[in-house]
Amino acid sequence: MPRFLISDTDHHMDFSMPYLEAFLNETLRMASIGAMSIFHSASEDIPNFHGYSLPKDTIVFANFWEIHHDEKIWGDPENFRPERFLGPNAHMVSHLNVFSKG
Repeated sequence: MPRFLISDTDHHMDFSMPYLEAFLNETLRMASIGAMSIFHSASEDIPNFHGYSLPKDTIVFANFWEIHHDEKIWGDPENFRPERFLGPNAHMVSHLNVFSKG
């Protein structure tokens, strides 16, 4: 079996596999490990957040399932389409970042 040695001077190995990355992101979008994010609390009073007032120390969390299945964001969230994460040149679309909410 071949062995590959990476020296301490190698910073990283760059493998460009945009469709595989898009496939994994679409899999995670459709089948989130958890439906909700971890709980956070507001560090200050927020007078208007989408029409709601959030006093300091209010518990908040993101509903991942709702975000990942929102028709306004995805158009057809019930369909498995990894291509939605690809740009015109088969590079990952950088502004799609729904996996870091919360």
